[in-house]
Amino acid sequence: MSNDENNGMPKTNAWDAVAFLARSGLGAVPVAGAFLSEVVSTLIPNQRSARVEAYIKALSERLDAVIDNEAMRDLANPWKIDLFEEGAFQAARAVTDQRREYIVSVVSRGLTGDDLAAADARTILSIIKELDERQILILARYLPQYGWGSDYYKQHAAVLDISEPLTMGSSQQTLTKRAYYDHAVSKLVALNLLKESFRTGEYQLPKLDHNGRPEVSNRTLARLGAQVLEHLGFEVNIESYY
Repeated sequence: MSNDENNGMPKTNAWDAVAFLARSGLGAVPVAGAFLSEVVSTLIPNQRSARVEAYIKALSERLDAVIDNEAMRDLANPWKIDLFEEGAFQAARAVTDQRREYIVSVVSRGLTGDDLAAADARTILSIIKELDERQILILARYLPQYGWGSDYYKQHAAVLDISEPLTMGSSQQTLTKRAYYDHAVSKLVALNLLKESFRTGEYQLPKLDHNGRPEVSNRTLARLGAQVLEHLGFEVNIESYY
């Protein structure tokens, strides 16, 4: 078996086609497009070229709005190359435009900051890689402006509204929706994006629910969760989280 097959890398002719597509979509983007089209021709594997092209074009346009020619040279450092490359990998698998916008938002924040900002953005990418769009909707629901009764809540009620009580007569759809929601919240807690407070009983010992686990009294957005949402482009008062 060849080295290319072992590494999962594309054959040269296939990658040349991707590079050509990326370059063809970037010709109208003056500064960042020229730089990033050269990067894509050497670093990004052959994955879903249309999505990669859309990612690079959107990222280039955003960078050109905020960065000058001299700062552009800083994009060639290893931290930022790694960030750009990971963004392209994820964009290649992004099914929705919204997902791609999230990725572009994270990567552009890292590329326009210092090396630490690039490393932070890379960490955020690794986190959102673990989340689907519905889990991100649920996470954002913990921002104060997106709580119950907000336009955001109403717009995404199909995912967020779990007010219907569960009974023996609940429909399969209701049971499935609640099971998914509970799973999503558990994952957000496990990733330290949400934090929980627990009910206490006598001697301040935690009360247990019917499954024998500590009974949750409240969930709030954790500092890391707020940072994730801020990188994704949500309006976050980051100083309120610690």
